[in-house]
Amino acid sequence: MTHEVQPAGEPAIEVRHPRPKRLAERIEGYIGVAMVVAAVLMLGVLAIAFMNTGNTHPSWMR
Repeated sequence: MTHEVQPAGEPAIEVRHPRPKRLAERIEGYIGVAMVVAAVLMLGVLAIAFMNTGNTHPSWMR
């Protein structure tokens, strides 16, 4: 806290701004989002393949 005299009604609070994120921290945040997007895309492609073929087994397993 500062020991300066403040005008009436204003608290003497020191405001600390958060430091900007480094590039590595931003990339770490995007990795999780990218993994979720990839999983959703794979499930979508799998569902479309099942609907189009009408069978859940690949042809090499028959």
